[in-house]
Amino acid sequence: MSVQRCHQLIRVIGDAYEELVELFDFDQGGTLSLAESLPALVELEKHKAVQAHLDILLCHLAGKENLTHVAGTNKPRRVLREHLGWSGRKITAAIGEASRLYSPVKDARIEAAETDPALDAEVKADVGLATDLRAISRKKLLTQHIGAEKRTLIDKQLLNLMAHNSLQTETLRAEAIDYAASHSFNATRSFLREKVASLNDTLDPDKEHAERNRFFTVSKPDKHGGQRIHGYLPPRTCAKLHSHMDKHLRTTRDKDDARSLNQVMADAFDSAIGSHQNKGVFGISISAKDFDIEDYRAANVSFPTDTGVSLSPADVLKVAEQKYGFVCVHDPETGQALSVHKVERLASFRDRIALLASELVCSHPDCNEPASRCQVHHLLAWKDGGKTELPNLTLLCPEHHSDNDDSRSNPHKTHAVRDPRTGRVGVTYPATATRPTPTITFNDSPDAQRSAGARIRQQAWPQRLHAEETTEWRYAS
Repeated sequence: MSVQRCHQLIRVIGDAYEELVELFDFDQGGTLSLAESLPALVELEKHKAVQAHLDILLCHLAGKENLTHVAGTNKPRRVLREHLGWSGRKITAAIGEASRLYSPVKDARIEAAETDPALDAEVKADVGLATDLRAISRKKLLTQHIGAEKRTLIDKQLLNLMAHNSLQTETLRAEAIDYAASHSFNATRSFLREKVASLNDTLDPDKEHAERNRFFTVSKPDKHGGQRIHGYLPPRTCAKLHSHMDKHLRTTRDKDDARSLNQVMADAFDSAIGSHQNKGVFGISISAKDFDIEDYRAANVSFPTDTGVSLSPADVLKVAEQKYGFVCVHDPETGQALSVHKVERLASFRDRIALLASELVCSHPDCNEPASRCQVHHLLAWKDGGKTELPNLTLLCPEHHSDNDDSRSNPHKTHAVRDPRTGRVGVTYPATATRPTPTITFNDSPDAQRSAGARIRQQAWPQRLHAEETTEWRYAS
């Protein structure tokens, strides 16, 4: 009965939203003005806050329930991304908030309390009070209609609190929720920052804070090809980074060096990460049809690498001068890699480089994890006699690799397979009585389409047309 009621409510909500849009949408004859409906729209925002609460509940349940029989995976991130259509950023924020609202309360003093009976009693009492306070906060988030943005703000600001005492954290959470209920987003942010900073000033430095909160992110390339780096590193990592960068920074600069200080630091970082030049760093694959004409070489063309970063023809030549990379031979019709010849290094990675050339990213539909983060998967499992040869290999990211059904027997799970007609790798379900000929779904995402294999399938061979005095290149249709 509860499942039927869930379907009924969702249909009612959907119908109500469509009717609400019709009232405003002049393309559909709507005439309702914002001025006369503003009070009602304020009420709508409160209902959206209930949706935000539901999202966190769904994250919590996704981590508790086994959803393989309905979603083909038991990984919460895959369920939320592939079935509910959430973005990676929303998933990360919501899963973190769900964990900090519904998981058992943790207190950083627990280890020290194991050998101190008095502290142990104090910690247990504080954890009990913090648990009760957290339950009250969950209820207030719903009843006081705290929206998604404010909820995320409160959760993130509390991560900056260096308190070891769980009761201090939950007390501040409850205060922040009460404040947010009657104040704007910006005011709530200022309130929290001041409270967190004030409380941190009263606490001793946390020796594990940097280690516990370490992170490192690299943005997607912008239109110029550059990427932004953001992070927070513990002392052990900073020491190694400074050690490598300082070698570059100690070099005396030429008087004609026009680089800014920021550019010098960027070059020092480049020098640091290039300190292992005796090893291959990445692979590049270029079609046999590339670089055939001067105009094409001079065009605004870039080539993908296994790291997800594209290189211009000039960049490719620079890499070649440093002896990184391989020559990869493709079938001109299917785009599949036939063989790989080592240019200089990493002979043991020939199969991986060939897969880079053919696929570039994880072969699971809509996945854009670059080859450098993927694992090599045997289409026919090695334990079942599958050989480690290119026709039996594909790239899968750890998330999709671990969900691949090697037995090919679970009707709810997919497995990777090579299409005998096109030679491409995709995913499919096992054949059943109700699904005797399951279709194969391929990764046709923009990232996958940038692979050398995909470009070769789409690209025509150039033909030379002879004239009496001129030579002209044209592409065959």
